Amino acid sequence: RFYANDSLGNIAYKEVQVLKDIHLPIITIINPNSVQLFGNDTISYELNVLGNDIDYMWYTLNDGEKHFFSETSGTLDQTAWDICGNGSVSIKFYANNSASNVASVEVSVFRDIFPPNLTIIHPFEGQLYGNNTFAFELSLLEGNLDRTWYCLNGGANYGFSGTSGFINQVAWDLCGNGTNIIRFYANDSLGNLKVDEVTVNKDFTLPIISIINPSLSQLFGNDTISYELNVLGNDIDYLWYTLNDGEKHFFSETSGTLDQTAWDICGNGSISIKFYANNSAGEVFEEIIVYK
Repeated sequence: RFYANDSLGNIAYKEVQVLKDIHLPIITIINPNSVQLFGNDTISYELNVLGNDIDYMWYTLNDGEKHFFSETSGTLDQTAWDICGNGSVSIKFYANNSASNVASVEVSVFRDIFPPNLTIIHPFEGQLYGNNTFAFELSLLEGNLDRTWYCLNGGANYGFSGTSGFINQVAWDLCGNGTNIIRFYANDSLGNLKVDEVTVNKDFTLPIISIINPSLSQLFGNDTISYELNVLGNDIDYLWYTLNDGEKHFFSETSGTLDQTAWDICGNGSISIKFYANNSAGEVFEEIIVYK
């Protein structure tokens, strides 16, 4: 009531009723949960807001720009979410009423926008293999790893766990002679995907050996004999010979002389000389019988 009186004691008054609100709004975050993990896409929220005469509601991300909203559920602004870096993100929701009482509540979530760190250690680029499958080894760093798999030449996917293993033999059998691409994949629980690839070579063609000299059933004496070969094949690894299936004698040129000591060990009569060659596809030999 407001009063006024004059010098004669006449009193008049007027009254008005006002409301007093000293209670803050009450905000409860239903969603998202504390330390929940999210990716690049913006996230939804759901609140429970209690209070008389709610005037405004807004939120901030990492104490940045205010974003006003009117409903207690919705999605965060994508642009604002994009600005947030990798790692922890502070989300604060605010509400005030007509008495300018402001309440706030905060939740911290995590944002993972980086794909797994995937690197092929083995096999090496351009490495040569034969018919048999081979091992692989990877370097893989990811705190929220979901799946890992590989494919050969864009074919079927083969899942694996850990960072090492063997290429599936059936998958390798389907690969042709020559270059083949192996792609390794890793994704995290948010769908961030990393791919690394390596090109390897496959050679399943065995070497071909032709004996030019000595001739079949040729007769020799005590002195060792010379040989001459024609060897065809990709990436020959080793060449060697044996006399009567004895000790291996390795050589690098396609012509030369047999080891004298090995020849001396051979007795009188027929001698089996086997020349061998191998590559990544395997080994072959060609045999000839001579006489001493």
